Amino acid sequence: CCGIYSMKPTIGRHMPCEGSTPTAGPDPARMEPISGFMASSPKTLEYAWRTYYNLEGRDNACRLDPLIAPVKFSEEKLQKKVRVGVFFSEGLYEPVPGVKRAVEEAVQILTNNGYEAVHFQPPNMQEVLRLFNGIICADMSYLDYFMKYDIYSSAMRGVEMTKTLMNLPGIVRKWMVNPILRCLSNIP
Repeated sequence: CCGIYSMKPTIGRHMPCEGSTPTAGPDPARMEPISGFMASSPKTLEYAWRTYYNLEGRDNACRLDPLIAPVKFSEEKLQKKVRVGVFFSEGLYEPVPGVKRAVEEAVQILTNNGYEAVHFQPPNMQEVLRLFNGIICADMSYLDYFMKYDIYSSAMRGVEMTKTLMNLPGIVRKWMVNPILRCLSNIP
């Protein structure tokens, strides 16, 4: 669309950004700022990464920073046919026709350009949400500690409600709260 190609590298693969703005507070998700090359074509971008990862001697960034993984550019992985995972519904909601058509068109474009589109069934989203809430709300005192410094906004009402529900005994959630939530939403 704008003629710029880029690829965000994995954290720990090359030198960190100098002068980048640090994230505020704890960073459990490892959403750290990291720089990557920008180029006018995919070939130029590939050339830049190939050159960077194959540097030898004193130019190699691994020599300067022990946290950088010493990984070479993989020519054999570049020759493999790229597979792209495709699914239409996560199991909670069916896509509207326009979204489904857009995914089908994207799959067609990818297959016409030599990619392999693999249809797969995503994981059970109810179980994913249950595990996610269990992980996020496992230590309420830790969550309360960081939330007390935040200015209360209406966007935090969902978190506050989740905290309250997660503090209820499991039997109460299973037999009282979950049936009510099923009635109020279309989540099975």
